[in-house]
Amino acid sequence: MYFIHGGGTVLSDRFTTMVWCFDWVKQLDVVLLSAEFTKALENTAPKVAGCMAGPKWGAEHHSEIGVDPEKIVVTEAWGE
Repeated sequence: MYFIHGGGTVLSDRFTTMVWCFDWVKQLDVVLLSAEFTKALENTAPKVAGCMAGPKWGAEHHSEIGVDPEKIVVTEAWGE
């Protein structure tokens, strides 16, 4: 499971809203990946590319981290 934090790349960080993911990790026996990225005010580069670099990295390194690249799920926690 690849987690992108809600906050519009403006507020908080990946740890602020990922707490709910831990239940899924335990119940579903999944690997949790998440990436920190610069906030919009600190960096004006396109954010979608930065967010999607994480699942791409996970797929490319699937054997190292023990995941099936066909089963990567992307989620975020806006409005939890």
